[in-house]
Amino acid sequence: MISLISGKRSLREIRTAASKACASLIIGLLVACGLTPADVVEPVMNPFLNIDRSDQAPFEGTVTALRPAGGYVYVAVDETWVVGFDKALALGDSVIVKPFGRSRDFTSKRTGDHYDELVFGIVSKATP
Repeated sequence: MISLISGKRSLREIRTAASKACASLIIGLLVACGLTPADVVEPVMNPFLNIDRSDQAPFEGTVTALRPAGGYVYVAVDETWVVGFDKALALGDSVIVKPFGRSRDFTSKRTGDHYDELVFGIVSKATP
């Protein structure tokens, strides 16, 4: 039992012990229900693990479509879909794309949209 009066344990130690106890309780409840943590927590996959970094040549084009998705935006630059962070883009803007990788057969978990090829990169307005 943790003694709060004697001051033998620091607040950090108390929090750590409480966190471990809560985790053990949750796991125990899952097991009692016939589940494992893997049954209730979907593994998160980092999309950058499987990107092709071989073609990082910058390219220019015109924004033909925009699909905002939370903290980033999917941008169609002519015929190429790019995902980036610049939300100040508008249809018809001339842009420069600095890719840092490409993914094939990509489906966005956030939007559900599928892309045969998706470029990950920085999309900036082209200066006239």
